[in-house]
Amino acid sequence: MIAACHGQRAMRDGCCQSAAAERDELVAAGQARSAAGARAGLAIKGRAGPAAGAQAGPVVPELPSRRPCATPACSPAARRLKRGFDLLVAVPSLMIALPLLTLLAVAIWLESGQSPLFRQVRVVGEDRRAVIWKLRTLTGHDDPDTSWTVPARHSTRLGRWLRVTHLDELPQLVNVLRGEMSLVGPRPERPHFAERFGRDIDGYRDRTRMPAGMTGWAQVHGLHGDTSIAERARFDNQYIDCWSLWLDLIILARTLAAPTR
Repeated sequence: MIAACHGQRAMRDGCCQSAAAERDELVAAGQARSAAGARAGLAIKGRAGPAAGAQAGPVVPELPSRRPCATPACSPAARRLKRGFDLLVAVPSLMIALPLLTLLAVAIWLESGQSPLFRQVRVVGEDRRAVIWKLRTLTGHDDPDTSWTVPARHSTRLGRWLRVTHLDELPQLVNVLRGEMSLVGPRPERPHFAERFGRDIDGYRDRTRMPAGMTGWAQVHGLHGDTSIAERARFDNQYIDCWSLWLDLIILARTLAAPTR
């Protein structure tokens, strides 16, 4: 499996170098067009012209807010294949996980006295939102939809363990069965932060070209929690540009092999 991972990584690097080159060409073309427009005295869309006597600032190229999905992962055949794979794996996985989920639910209820399930709206794809299920890890939170940091006082001992092992995400198998998520893909984000990151981080919106997943290429490389959002977006877009069913299998295997990452 290690050798397979290295082989897949080499293939991915070659594929994603090509995708990065295409992106660089797009940026260069946009800059050239914008420079030409500036010389002709055209104003950049959405920006007022400079005041009289003011020195013109640098020209900002106009680029699409979301890259069109032209990778194999976005073809109808690939999406059907990925969906079939999700069902093939998620159905038996949920059946196997049910006894563990039951035990964890009872333990959460005994420790916190609250419902074991926590539901929250997340962005799961392009212009798509869904209610995501998780096991409860907090006893209370003033603003879980717009607060990034989780206060330690709100986290239970069992909750901290669930978050470290990512077992709190097991109920999302139901979201996979309902077609709202995939087993592998960019992690779903809260709408407040998805909008903010999409505005501030280059390439973040491109993640929504593929449905959100329970685990992903960024996560198996340790990019979760308080880690770089820009790096997560870069890894997510690499995954989409170089997607294959074999890559999904490798990501799932690495997720199961290192549950505390």
